[in-house]
Amino acid sequence: MILLESILDGIRDIKDHFGRTLLQLLWIILGAGSIVATFSLSTAGKAASMEYYRVSGGIQKIWIWDRPTGKVTL
Repeated sequence: MILLESILDGIRDIKDHFGRTLLQLLWIILGAGSIVATFSLSTAGKAASMEYYRVSGGIQKIWIWDRPTGKVTL
């Protein structure tokens, strides 16, 4: 019976303070949305950088220039 009374008391509080309840719900939704947006931006940034590394050759590509090396002494 205590659980049922607690649920009814919670519903009564929601009805009594409806404006505050809506504001709290709004901020919870905005907070969760900002977390999702942050994770998706970091995932998209990682994917874009990996694509850049793949296109540019990454660390496996060696640049060779046809330049004179100067005097070599042994």
